[in-house]
Amino acid sequence: MFVALDINFWSIIFAFIGTAISVVSLIFAIFIYNKSKIISKETNEILIEIRKDQGNSFEVVSSLFDRLGFTEPKTAKEWFLKGNSAYNNRNYEEAIKYYGESIKLNPKFAETHNALGLVYTEGKQNYYEAIKCFELSTQINPKNAEAFANWANALRKLAILNENKELLEESIKKYKKSAELIPYNDLVFFNWAGALYMLAKFNGDKKLFKESIKKYEKATKLNPNNDLAYTNWGIALSYLANMRQDVNLFEQAFEKYEQAFKINPKNTYNLSCGYALLGKKEKALHYLGESLENKRITVDWVLKDEDWKNHLTDNEFINLLTKYK
Repeated sequence: MFVALDINFWSIIFAFIGTAISVVSLIFAIFIYNKSKIISKETNEILIEIRKDQGNSFEVVSSLFDRLGFTEPKTAKEWFLKGNSAYNNRNYEEAIKYYGESIKLNPKFAETHNALGLVYTEGKQNYYEAIKCFELSTQINPKNAEAFANWANALRKLAILNENKELLEESIKKYKKSAELIPYNDLVFFNWAGALYMLAKFNGDKKLFKESIKKYEKATKLNPNNDLAYTNWGIALSYLANMRQDVNLFEQAFEKYEQAFKINPKNTYNLSCGYALLGKKEKALHYLGESLENKRITVDWVLKDEDWKNHLTDNEFINLLTKYK
């Protein structure tokens, strides 16, 4: 016959067993920690999720290793993320090293080649190496729109540096490819327009100016708050207006400068140029004064800018520039 025990008795037994288990667990945990310096369970779970390659965003995991003191990545993706963290902190030499480790483990990881290209473009200004990285990234993944856009940017910057129109033509092809893959990135159209504008200036080609203007228009449709797109759209219109001596184009350019100013009130210099071209001296000098006061432009730049050529002998214009020399 079993004796029914009081519930308090069972509580004591269970408490004793629970305490014993806790003590054993604690001793075991201390032993393991001392032996191998194991990171916390929570951290380990995060790392496991990263290793599953489930598309964790850069914002979530880019600095994970640095924050947790985890310095021994095991996979190509982990080295890639560590490289991103170094790049984000402008530690470009470290970023190159970590991306290199990622590539050793997985030479076919297109994103690493793309990221390495960005380090060479933005951190080292080594456009030749950057171009190699972007080309390889697109060979591995022909649908990598970002890599095509970055490749185009590197070609455009190198073209400006060397005044090479062939490189500009190549950059335009890459922008086109990127836009075909992802047709809703306003920055691609913005930079594409810039390359077309520069090539138009090289060649004195009115048709290319028109193409540039279309791309700026597309960029503003995709992102109505892109004040630089409106500004550069206005500049392209102004240049074409000068070539044609077309007052209507000058007025269209001024409308773009006004729109840019509405979005960003700091964008005063091109607005002043627009007023100057339209012969509205009072407003032109007002916004020019703001630009000089806030050091958004220099006197030397103004004197070289053809938009002010009709004002070079104007006393008010001369006095304004003298104030800021």
